[in-house]
Amino acid sequence: MIKSKKLIVASIIILILFLLFGVFHVHEKILKMIYPKEYSEFVEKYSTEYNVNSNLVYAVIKAESNFDINAKSNKGARGLMQLMEETAKDINKKLENTINEREISSKLNEPEYNINLGTKYLSILIEKYGNIEIALTAYNAGIGTVDNWLENGTLSSDGSNIEKIPYKETNNYVKDCMCTNVYCATPNTTVNNIARIMNDKHVGCVPICSNNKELCGIITDRDIILRTVACNKDVNTTQASEIMTTEVWTCTENEDVANAQNTMANNQVRRLPVCNENNEVVGMITLGNLAQSWSGNNNASKIGKTFEEICKCGNQTKNAE
Repeated sequence: MIKSKKLIVASIIILILFLLFGVFHVHEKILKMIYPKEYSEFVEKYSTEYNVNSNLVYAVIKAESNFDINAKSNKGARGLMQLMEETAKDINKKLENTINEREISSKLNEPEYNINLGTKYLSILIEKYGNIEIALTAYNAGIGTVDNWLENGTLSSDGSNIEKIPYKETNNYVKDCMCTNVYCATPNTTVNNIARIMNDKHVGCVPICSNNKELCGIITDRDIILRTVACNKDVNTTQASEIMTTEVWTCTENEDVANAQNTMANNQVRRLPVCNENNEVVGMITLGNLAQSWSGNNNASKIGKTFEEICKCGNQTKNAE
């Protein structure tokens, strides 16, 4: 799902990437399955050339397009790093590229060209603002918009009040903004196969459902690391039922988005399975979906508060992060 302003999502992904790769020394194969680094040849090449952390580039691609080369936003941003054609033309000039402007539109879906321009754009923004959070905001909202926010005090130059970003309100109900492409597993599915689902479908959690499709648990990428790898369990024989969280916070498709937001904040979770009246999973709503659905200064502060509550340290008993 393509989003117009995904700073919170990108920040969460970046945090996870740095924590996992910097703190936990676990099986490389599992990490690669959960956190894919596709198009690494191009990401590593251009992140080195433009002096941008490669993990940041992977995180932006994950948040912007979910590694879909054909991704296109409703505003016309295209490709892996979701570039507008006019932005691409400007960057193309800065690179003194020999590509004719008339060719740019047809090349935006090419992985190498898109990553080249997107990484260069990131480097320009980081140099301009001297702050990764503000740079990511400008990447999504536009330089002009961010400059206005900085000028009128909506944003501070150090990014300390990043939660005040205004969001456009488009939806009120969970069913209007939830993701409907949900990939489930059964209690006897092995951890290795669940990790493969996460890798193949680019998702961070997998609902566990019984044979009659009722929700009975959930497994996150963190569960695999802490409850399997860190405990030296065999991922090929350990089943979902052994590591899944059985007490799962959920919401319904006809529930107000505000209720879902409160559930996330109060219970420090960043995604909720959406269930119908038969407790069957019909969708998933995430912090990113909320960021897309709320708008206005008051609602932006709600998103900021939700993000703050989720990031607090504490004991989580459901939907383990």
